[in-house]
Amino acid sequence: MTVAWVVGVAPVLSLVSNRGLVPLVVLVAVAVVAAAIRDRRRPWHDGTLPPVLAAGLGALILWGFASAAWEHTEGLAVRKALALSAWMACGSLLLAGFARLTAADLVRVTRAAAWGIGGAVALAVAEGWMGMPLTILMNEWRNPDVSVAVNATRFKAGATVVVLLGIPTVAGLAFRGRRLAAGVTLVAVIALAVVSSSLSAMLGLGAAVAAAALCLVPRIGTWAVAAALVAVLAGVPLLRQLPPTEQLAVSLPYLPNSTLHRTMIWKFAADRIAERPLLGWGLEGSRALPGGDDDALVHMHGYIGPADQPNRPLGLIVQRMQQMPLHPHNAPLQIWVELGAIGALLAAAVLLTLLRLANAAAPAVRAPRVATLAAGFAMSTVSFGAWQSWWLMAVWLAALMAVAFTDPVRLATDRPDAGR
Repeated sequence: MTVAWVVGVAPVLSLVSNRGLVPLVVLVAVAVVAAAIRDRRRPWHDGTLPPVLAAGLGALILWGFASAAWEHTEGLAVRKALALSAWMACGSLLLAGFARLTAADLVRVTRAAAWGIGGAVALAVAEGWMGMPLTILMNEWRNPDVSVAVNATRFKAGATVVVLLGIPTVAGLAFRGRRLAAGVTLVAVIALAVVSSSLSAMLGLGAAVAAAALCLVPRIGTWAVAAALVAVLAGVPLLRQLPPTEQLAVSLPYLPNSTLHRTMIWKFAADRIAERPLLGWGLEGSRALPGGDDDALVHMHGYIGPADQPNRPLGLIVQRMQQMPLHPHNAPLQIWVELGAIGALLAAAVLLTLLRLANAAAPAVRAPRVATLAAGFAMSTVSFGAWQSWWLMAVWLAALMAVAFTDPVRLATDRPDAGR
């Protein structure tokens, strides 16, 4: 019941306040520990991370601890490494909670996840129809002195979470013979991504479709996905070669202004990588990079001429914008700039381990698992901080849903012909 409640509430909560995903995961962790105390057994009795994956994640966190020896600003690396250790422990307990679910439990949990996605879309529709009252209330509560535009684009972060959780949900429904429900859920996920204008959510959907299709290609499919992920991770330092924003804005007139700003951020971060390519600037050091607080000129699309002039032409405007607002909005780039080439190698090892574990399953099961991984990776390259707690919890939850909802053993117990 706790797991069903969590997967049902998570999509809706992500639209209202994505940070609310953290207490949701902590709730499951507490429930697992309480059940273990009640049954007089160890909390991780029902399931643990595969040793090779635990070793990879542990090595990455330990390297984060070690980066305290050369970090640019003292104290950030150790605090963030401790937080990552805590979230890894919570994720491991979440895994144990999913492992306890029987085949009958998973039917209810999958249904709850589908209803949660439907509820998220219904909330987005209701908010838009009524003028965004709940979103305005939450914004005023968090930032009472800041006035911001409130519209459907405020659902961008939530839409990425819904897409990430929606992929294993659609697969779980389809595997259980609920093809109509799977189709409706997929349409709802796509609709929310489009309505929210979330480019990261749409990028995640595209990556998921491409990865799933590749996984169905015998022998080479998963290797192609692995090559693509490693190529993106290895190619991060090449972002130094990005052209000026003026050239990008002229040659790509439909490129969003937010992307133009991020290309400036990425180029700045890539320049800092070149200064410390092996070790990086220390875990969480992105927020304290030299020159990060300075402004730079960014060419963007905008209306030119007097504000009261009708039919103002669209042209280029110049804005002064911060070179590094807390993090690069690109997880591979953040890993490189903070943990250097060694950290990037450890991250690549974790990604390849996940792919190897997924590749051990049959093609029909492999596809949604790899699709979930590809979607999460793709979205992390254009949005969010690599170590943001709510994003890590969304990734943990989606990964465990992908494994549990497509588990061949429990699917066979639930419906003998489901895996055929």
